[in-house]
Amino acid sequence: MSRMLKVGNHEFHVVVQPLPAGGFTYACVDVDLSSSNVSEIRYDSHLRFETEDEAYEGGSAHARRQAVRIRR
Repeated sequence: MSRMLKVGNHEFHVVVQPLPAGGFTYACVDVDLSSSNVSEIRYDSHLRFETEDEAYEGGSAHARRQAVRIRR
């Protein structure tokens, strides 16, 4: 399951992944739809969160920060 934030021609997909040693982390994928050549940039977090919800919150915060950078 993933969460998505759409800003203009960009979609940010946040995916939470369980860690082998316990806890969770997230990956955030920025999909740029501004041209016919769709591009994706993936950011893998190296942070560990106790719960899945905390990981989603961390990933969503990362996506919001990236969205602010794009708007500038």
